[in-house]
Amino acid sequence: MLDADLLASFLARAERVETGSRAPRSGNGPAQVILISMTVQLTPHGQRLLEAALSRGVGRSPEEVVERALEAATGEVATLSEEERERRRQAVASMAAFREEYHLTLGPGERIQDLIHEGHKY
Repeated sequence: MLDADLLASFLARAERVETGSRAPRSGNGPAQVILISMTVQLTPHGQRLLEAALSRGVGRSPEEVVERALEAATGEVATLSEEERERRRQAVASMAAFREEYHLTLGPGERIQDLIHEGHKY
């Protein structure tokens, strides 16, 4: 399992190398994005978890799923870009329009989350 402190330490060192500074960034000013090419070997269990996360829509790519997992592990909250927020708003509006057009409703006590879980069983 990846240790969040170890990852944070690695990223801090990578940032110092990239920017040429010796001290960690104070957090003031714009954030820098450092792209590091890395190969990660997943166990079969890790592969199943990644595939399940992708099928649930946790991310659109394996890289995005890993990034979200690392954000959760470090307690970081990702802020969505305006483009991503708009994409999500449009998706919800499209689902609502579909529901209205076809007069769809859920039965008493049924939740969307339960239906999603049911779909993952098969």
